[in-house]
Parts: sequence; structure tokens; C-alpha cells
Amino acid sequence: MVDELDVSQITAGDPVSITLESIRELQLAGAVSQINPIGQTTAQGLVKYTVRVDMTHTDPRVLIGMTANVTIVTDVQEGALAVPLDAVQLDGQTEFVNRVKADGALERVNVVSGQLQGDLVIVAGDLKPGDTVQLVEPVPTNTGNPFGPG
Repeated sequence: MVDELDVSQITAGDPVSITLESIRELQLAGAVSQINPIGQTTAQGLVKYTVRVDMTHTDPRVLIGMTANVTIVTDVQEGALAVPLDAVQLDGQTEFVNRVKADGALERVNVVSGQLQGDLVIVAGDLKPGDTVQLVEPVPTNTGNPFGPG
């Protein structure tokens, strides 16, 4: 479902990136095939629209009903590279990603992040198209009661 504030930016044929909660290392591609012109009002009073996406290729591990995150690409920046936001790390003031080399070893690559596009961020640096980057689980910044002892 797409919020009414965003649906006007989407057209049939827009490319999409699909990730699954249960198969985090898998990223699939597809395209918007249909936008339902009739919105549905949620319990919170928001209007959302159903957008149908067709996958370019399938994977036998993907099953009907799995939770998926779909990023719809509505703006193309020629020559730009995007990585999952969970791949970008910070060391002081320097942003970096870990590139996974052919032998499985990790190589630190400094990047500069740019525009956010859903769960992806445009990066500039020494990455190349086709590079694989390591995803990092977010680290909780607060444990316990955020309001102090109770």
C-alpha cells in the first residue's frame, strides 16, 4: 500500500527493488505493473493505494505471504550507486561500507551518502556496479527504560 502523498509520483513501469524480512541477503528486481485507482482509508484515516509489482526473476526460497519491503524508484540519477541504508556505517565523521570480496573477505570502502530512496541511499565513493556490500544489524542506542528508573 502506498500513501496518497506518494502515489502520484509512481507510474506503471517504474523499477522496484524487493527485499524480504526472512531472506535478508536476497534482493530481487521488478517493476510496477498496476496502480489501483481506488484508495482505501485506514483506521487512522490515511488513504492508501494498492500498487501491484511484478518480479523480473523469482527465487525458489520466496513463498506466497512472506513479508517484503519494496522500494519504488521514481527518480533516476544517471551513474549513481545506491546501497541499503543498513550497509552504511560511521567511524567518527567518515562514512563507509564493507565490500565483500570474491574470497569472502571484507574490504572497507569510504563513501559519502546522498539522497535517501526508501531503504536505499545514494553513495559516492570507490564502489562499482555489482559490488556486494555487507549489511549491518542496527545497534540499539538505549537499553532499559528511556525515562529513567521508575
